[in-house]
Amino acid sequence: MTIAIEQHAAMLQPVTLSAHTENRLLFWSSPEDALFPADVAAHVLDVDYSTLARWRCTEQGPKFCKRGNKIYYRKRDLVDWMQSKPQAGASPQ
Repeated sequence: MTIAIEQHAAMLQPVTLSAHTENRLLFWSSPEDALFPADVAAHVLDVDYSTLARWRCTEQGPKFCKRGNKIYYRKRDLVDWMQSKPQAGASPQ
């Protein structure tokens, strides 16, 4: 048994995650009331930062709050907004 564990341990390699993946992992493991800057929100929504900025200006995107000159999104607001959008490829009901 010890030999098998040592063999598996030798096969483990460190993993380098992209910023996109790191941000998504951070988001989904955070509490519902956690605040995230716009760049993280863009990664979670899988859109460009500029798209998120345009949505803010046209009031088409998720709720956001402004603290000083920084824009933040609450996790629950992002999740609610994502759930309110039809899924790509889904047929209308």
